[in-house]
Amino acid sequence: MFGYLLEEVAYIYKETREGDFLQELLNNFNGVLVSDFYTAYDSINCRQQKCLIHLIRDMNDDLIKNPFNEELKEMIQGFAILLKPIIETIDRFGLKVVYLKKHKVFIERFYKKLSKCNYKSEIVIKLKIKTSFLHSLIMMVSLGIITMLSMRLKRLLFFAM
Repeated sequence: MFGYLLEEVAYIYKETREGDFLQELLNNFNGVLVSDFYTAYDSINCRQQKCLIHLIRDMNDDLIKNPFNEELKEMIQGFAILLKPIIETIDRFGLKVVYLKKHKVFIERFYKKLSKCNYKSEIVIKLKIKTSFLHSLIMMVSLGIITMLSMRLKRLLFFAM
């Protein structure tokens, strides 16, 4: 787990991935919790953003393991097409809401289309569930607090393009 505040990051190391300590630690937390897809974070009562880098890493891993899965390629390509202009905006203007909010309509459109897709491939169904956790991407863009490294994302998006 890590906390992100402007340019400072705090890491908390635990011997196990036991999540019991999280409730007490984040009891009065009123920021945005950025986490991986570990379910222990889901019960924390605050705004949350799932880590885009973890999702993209998982997408790339799935694509490498399943290079002939057309549903998987289609889904990842759609996500890459959505994310690429957001990254370009961040590179050009930084994390300023005035520039990021133009992407909100495209994000909403992506998730609306995704919700209507009836995938048959088990791996794509699981990825769809993971991707749906990013519905908070709309909030993050609206607030201008997407916490990601755009250069690293560009490298991770390589396989999806």
